[in-house]
Amino acid sequence: MLLRKPVSIFADELQVGPFVDSLRRGGTAARLRQVEPGTKIIAFGDFSLDPTRFELSRSGELVEIKPKVLDLLVYLVRHRDRLVTKDELLDTFWADTVISEGSLSNLIYELRSSVGDDAQRQVVIETVRGRGFRFVAEVHSSSGENSSEPEPHVPTSRPSVAESVFMIFVCAVIPNAILASANYTYNSAQVVVDYIRPAFETIVLWYNPISFSCSLALDLFFAWKALGPLRFGFPGAASMESRQRALLLGHVIALIGIFSWILAGILYPLLLEMMTGVVTAEGTLHFFASLVLCGLVAAVFPFFSMTEYSLRRIYPGLGGVGQEADRSSLMRLRQLGGAYVLAAGGVPLLSITLLAITGEHERVVLAWVSGFGILVLAAAFGMYRRLVQRIEMYLL
Repeated sequence: MLLRKPVSIFADELQVGPFVDSLRRGGTAARLRQVEPGTKIIAFGDFSLDPTRFELSRSGELVEIKPKVLDLLVYLVRHRDRLVTKDELLDTFWADTVISEGSLSNLIYELRSSVGDDAQRQVVIETVRGRGFRFVAEVHSSSGENSSEPEPHVPTSRPSVAESVFMIFVCAVIPNAILASANYTYNSAQVVVDYIRPAFETIVLWYNPISFSCSLALDLFFAWKALGPLRFGFPGAASMESRQRALLLGHVIALIGIFSWILAGILYPLLLEMMTGVVTAEGTLHFFASLVLCGLVAAVFPFFSMTEYSLRRIYPGLGGVGQEADRSSLMRLRQLGGAYVLAAGGVPLLSITLLAITGEHERVVLAWVSGFGILVLAAAFGMYRRLVQRIEMYLL
């Protein structure tokens, strides 16, 4: 299908139309570099975009890019604070010309290839299905006094990194420390006999600090990645990938906790067997079951509390409110909440099962654990309802 000759869409603002025309007539990038420097350089990732000079560079090297593709990049960057619809792009680039959406799709494909992006990752150009596109890469601009580009909307309720790290400590470390203390008390009183107590105390003294340190290091590592946009103080909305990391931060911290407790349930009996050689199968079952029970509880509270904080503070601070592309992530988060409620339900069920197969002297302890598990389930259900309400608010 024949298309009319495209015109520059930024001639009024950037006076780049003549340079675009010269490029289409065979001008070179060196010819463009002779133009006076622009008033604003826009950097994202390894790329730098100079709208006035009409140049795109990567790590200091000019990128070969078609003029119309570069026109599209400049347009999306200029309007990165909002969704750019397909109709708007068609009207802008192909005014008074009837074309199919395939032409726009090809242009988006070429742009993504030029900036190292693709339809699966969408870390630079995000597709909002059925609506349009959004520039989502983290942007850093160097402005001059004559810049006419409007600043993008800065999200409100943006927490500091220190605040977020403190909340990770409150949501993850404190519940695990309380449960570790309770588990130690139970095993010391009900499982450990006198002739293996010195070995047990030695393992507790060495294993617990190492396990807690490793878990906390992993928590902070994933939190550091999720909080990256907050560290750099970016303007506007963060990328879809950054917002997804923030939404799933509570889930990641909970999984780290579950893994740590299950690993402890395996290693404690093994280490005691190596050090004493007298650990029974019943003792191994007690160690493993008690640690798994604590692991389930330790996963539920960090997940709901950290996810609540992420939805209330981190996610809005990343510009996530109203992002159509996040609907699937929010719905997945709602499903994960239901899964953690089921995990909380496993605490009283597992306790009742053990109650049925253990001796009379342990029934009081396990009955107490079962009652505690029912309270955990009730609390998890209440936190889940609160989580669903906040998610539904974002999905509206």
